[in-house]
Amino acid sequence: MSHSSPRRQMEHLLGRLIEFPTVSNRPVTELGAFLAQHAEDLGFRVENFHSEPGKVNVVATIGPERQGGLALSGHMDVVPVAEKKWDTDPFSLTLREGRFYGRGTCDMKGFVAASMVALESLDLSSLNRPLVLVWTHDEEVGCKGSENLVSTFQQLGRVLPEVTWIGEPTDLRLCRMHPGHTTIQIRCVGKAAHSSRPELGASAIRAAGWVLDALEAVERSFRQAPWAQAAGQTARGPMHPVMNVGRVTGGSAVNVVPALCTIDVGIRQLPGQDGVKLFRYLESALVPVVSKALAHGVVVEVSLDGCTASLLSPDGTSLIRHLAPQLDDSTETIVPFATDGGNLSALQTAPVVCGPGSIAQAHRENEFVEADALVKTVGLVSEAIQSLCC
Repeated sequence: MSHSSPRRQMEHLLGRLIEFPTVSNRPVTELGAFLAQHAEDLGFRVENFHSEPGKVNVVATIGPERQGGLALSGHMDVVPVAEKKWDTDPFSLTLREGRFYGRGTCDMKGFVAASMVALESLDLSSLNRPLVLVWTHDEEVGCKGSENLVSTFQQLGRVLPEVTWIGEPTDLRLCRMHPGHTTIQIRCVGKAAHSSRPELGASAIRAAGWVLDALEAVERSFRQAPWAQAAGQTARGPMHPVMNVGRVTGGSAVNVVPALCTIDVGIRQLPGQDGVKLFRYLESALVPVVSKALAHGVVVEVSLDGCTASLLSPDGTSLIRHLAPQLDDSTETIVPFATDGGNLSALQTAPVVCGPGSIAQAHRENEFVEADALVKTVGLVSEAIQSLCC
């Protein structure tokens, strides 16, 4: 067990984690190996589940196999650093005015580091219920790591402990419900021609405009029944699926009739709703547009890219009962983003999302988390382990 201050330990461990540039399009194996070694040094039994080259989920287990227990979960990947306005090196931890700056400090290597520091302070030989660490890859691009892990565990007939704590940034407020995320790509394939003779081509961008008009109508329909009636929904969150046209890409030059235009769409389905069913609804709504575009020489293809599960955990779980009295604000919140919890709930566990930092600071330049919030998280994790596993 370590006896140095949690803040000093935090700065050291979080600094090490931030140095791994685990952007989702890069490998996470080096960070995975670092976390695996740390767990092994503390007596955990570590398993590495490789999804593909460079991608690994790390699962570490300690304590007896029995009912109850706790899993701590976080993702190892971070979003790209496309912003050019960083005041510091995003992959080097900077402590300034009580804040830790760096890519992933908030989302969500801060929670991983806090968990590591908490584990170092405990006598893990006294556990009488299971404690499991679940560090996943590629959460930021559709929770792909947890999806692969769930598939593997189901094939092996394995489950997770009774409750799972996912430390995504919620300003240390409890969340047991969030939407999923269904991603769709629409390709408009036309025919190139010189712009002086547009009749010789077929404009993919023109057809894409018709598609966008149809998508706006679909979005309006989501605000109405039956889509506005989701199981377990409350007035504290959105009452209907939220759709976003996130990217439109097309054309090659101003003097060329565009032969290709792609539209990337995201739909955040509510608990109780089926993302595939929403996709089928959108697909059917585009049938008239598909026919119209084809009559003008453009083929419109609609495909489902991915479907990340929503989350609705039961109220009053052992983790919620333990955490609520210790938080500054014990009222539950509903986050608008998806997490690994939606997938992991298939493993007979009840995930709760609660972590340091604000989502408003994630995915942007100068990402940060308050140092005091991380130190508080160390204590919360330590106490949760002692309460639920000892």
